[in-house]
Amino acid sequence: MSLFSLIKFFKESQNDWMEQVGQLQVKVDVADSTIHDKMRMVQLTEQDLQVIKSIQPLVISHVNELVRGFYDTILQVQVLREKIEQHSSVDRLERTLEKHLIDLFEGNINEQFVENRVKVAKVHYKIGVETSWYMSAFQNLQQAMFLVICREFDQGSNKIDEIKQVTTAVNKLFSLEQQIVLEAYENETVAKMKEQFEVGKTEIRTKIMEISEGLVALAEETQASVEILSSHFNEVSGNSLASNEQSIIAEKKANDGQGQLNDMLHKIHSIEEYTNNMQKAINHLGQATSEITHVITIVKDIAEQTNLLALNSAIEAARAGEHGRGFAVVSQEVKKLAEQTKNSISQIDKLIANSDHYKQEVAQSLSQVIQAVKMGLEASGQTDVVFGQMVESIQQSSHTVMKVKNQMDELTRVVKEIEKASMNVALSAEQLNEAVATA
Repeated sequence: MSLFSLIKFFKESQNDWMEQVGQLQVKVDVADSTIHDKMRMVQLTEQDLQVIKSIQPLVISHVNELVRGFYDTILQVQVLREKIEQHSSVDRLERTLEKHLIDLFEGNINEQFVENRVKVAKVHYKIGVETSWYMSAFQNLQQAMFLVICREFDQGSNKIDEIKQVTTAVNKLFSLEQQIVLEAYENETVAKMKEQFEVGKTEIRTKIMEISEGLVALAEETQASVEILSSHFNEVSGNSLASNEQSIIAEKKANDGQGQLNDMLHKIHSIEEYTNNMQKAINHLGQATSEITHVITIVKDIAEQTNLLALNSAIEAARAGEHGRGFAVVSQEVKKLAEQTKNSISQIDKLIANSDHYKQEVAQSLSQVIQAVKMGLEASGQTDVVFGQMVESIQQSSHTVMKVKNQMDELTRVVKEIEKASMNVALSAEQLNEAVATA
């Protein structure tokens, strides 16, 4: 008996209907143990599959109505309509679902049956039908199927048990269908998430490796720059120390020079004092010479008067004759003495004249010496000021150099800390790179 005849037979009489259903060939041939577990969970038996196969002609005759009800629900969502039009078409999906429903009521649970369920799930997942929308649409499909069953069979009191048996079998089949499809949905979601995770993981790994490699390169460049900078700082610090030592030596020499200059100033002051004393002595000598000249003038006058007196005595002795001979001798001696005195006075005049000439030259020289000493004192005073400024400048320079050296030492310490931190960054980046490479 054909399936269509069986449906007709069911409508007319149910006495032998179950016997005819029991003769239908159905098969459960699937290797996946989870499918068997799902069938046991919903209590889907071979007899249920026979009942399901018996109403396949009913599904075939109403498949357009059933499929349209399913997609009418989905197409009410504008987003789904746009996605369907983007990835496929409504006609194509309806044809696919028609074949899917007819195969669903074939009564065979095999590998192809499972594969077709998974394929439907993948198609709906691809176009963006979420599980909640799918379940809602499938609920409408299930409800439409029950309405068809109730409409096609008379609902007399003697058919209630058979209709209940048919709807129960269909409900079990739809439950198995939903389990397989939803599990496939979940697998697709997990696979997509895993794929996205792997893509994200790969991108993150790539970014981290790029960043870590950049960090390593940057750390190496920083370390190299820090080493060069540290070398320069050490050199500058050494030069600062050497410059400070030279400043100390220069300061010592400047202080020594200033001390020697002060000694020279003291000696110049002594020379000035001695020169002034000598000038005073020369002035006194001039005064004494003037007094001597005055005395010589007096003596010269006395000598001339004595000479005149001797001449007069000689005249008088000549007049006295023999009696005045002795007196003439005395007069002669007095005259000689007066002449000698006069000659001596002339020599003394010459000596005094020469002495006065020398005194004037010495006085002139002393004036020049005094002038030179004054100029030397002024120059020495200016030099002393310059030396003082030089010492102060050297001290300030030495202080600045030491301050620079201390700052350079501190900077060198900071640079070494940067170098250490750069090495730690490079090490961390390499460890991160290795960790990412093995992740």
